[in-house]
Amino acid sequence: MHSKKAVIITVAVLLCSTTGAFSQEESVIWGSWYSPGNVIFSARGAYETPSGYSGGLGIYPGAEVILHKYGFEDVAPIDIGVAARGHFGIGADNALDNSLSAGVGGVATFHLGFRGLDFLDPGILGKLEYFAELGLGFDIIKYNENDSALRFVSMTGFNYFLNPSFAVSAGYNQWGNISGGFLGVQLKIGPTPKVDSTQFEADIRTSGRIMMTQMYVSQFYAIYWYAFAAGGFYFDDSTYEVGQGTVWSLTSSDENEEIRLERALLSIEDDGSKWWRVAFSREGDRLVYEYHIAPDYQLLKMRFKDVSENKVGEYEFTKETDEAEYESSDVEPITPEDYAEYKAGTERIKVAGDTYECDVLKHTYSSDSDEWNYTWWASQDVPGSLVKFYWELNNGEDWMQGELIEITRGNRPELK
Repeated sequence: MHSKKAVIITVAVLLCSTTGAFSQEESVIWGSWYSPGNVIFSARGAYETPSGYSGGLGIYPGAEVILHKYGFEDVAPIDIGVAARGHFGIGADNALDNSLSAGVGGVATFHLGFRGLDFLDPGILGKLEYFAELGLGFDIIKYNENDSALRFVSMTGFNYFLNPSFAVSAGYNQWGNISGGFLGVQLKIGPTPKVDSTQFEADIRTSGRIMMTQMYVSQFYAIYWYAFAAGGFYFDDSTYEVGQGTVWSLTSSDENEEIRLERALLSIEDDGSKWWRVAFSREGDRLVYEYHIAPDYQLLKMRFKDVSENKVGEYEFTKETDEAEYESSDVEPITPEDYAEYKAGTERIKVAGDTYECDVLKHTYSSDSDEWNYTWWASQDVPGSLVKFYWELNNGEDWMQGELIEITRGNRPELK
């Protein structure tokens, strides 16, 4: 008698101390609805079928104790427990020896909660949990006398918590050769652990913004270099006036569709730095960026349209950025003083209704077994000094050509 009392007192002390210890833990960012020591009462109703017979009804009452919570740092969504489970069945097949069955069993339980992940769904996932039970049962009354009384028992399904103590259930059960789907309810007694994912959600949003910004930065560099050195080299841009822009048509060996490239000078600051806009259009899509660049061609700042948040984003170029090699690259534009080195003649070219006297410049560059041939048509009478270009690699293995098709005026910032 004394030993039985000692066991009861020991178990009670352990349950109370476990529950108390958990109640003092800090909140986690991803957790469950259970604390060690919680007691759960449940009842499940099933439409089930003994193997080889017509369906019947089953009732599964149970009582469970949560023994342990598994977690790592600020993540603790897994709970392990034990449960006593009963089974009462009503068979609907006249071929059964008995129309009733009854049994008891013991199972190990597993719970996986999703509290704290509510930001991934419209308020549903955080209230949901997956559970599984596995163990043995013993039938006191059997549908068929020849059946084994010892039963393999398994149940799996989902609980949806209507509040921290009460949940509805749905799942699939197997009690020996009896199986079927069930619906049920459960009542939890005991404290609910703290879950606070506010900072985690903020970090996720911040990380998402950083990743999106890096995507825009990478996209900007591709478009920037297209506009910056569309002919393979950079030509002097001092011929642009504020508000003036150029529109280019580009074709290449890699593209089936025409590419439209826009560049416009938006402003010149007191320190000589400039704000430019570049836009890239292909197959109906138009990507727009505006960038601030120093007199020595160091990139300072870039603006972009953040479609995910439907607002204008901004990015500052610093020495610490991943693209510092671009930001700090030396630029020496080709100027009219350099033309003598490349000049191969002159040619008149008509652009947007105007005809320009152009210097034809040629240059060949070789590296290992590759050879690039460049031809430019340049005129100081157009913004950017370039009217047309063509370059090819290894006698046409790869090529690109571009032509100025429009000179625009009155350009203003689009991204504010």
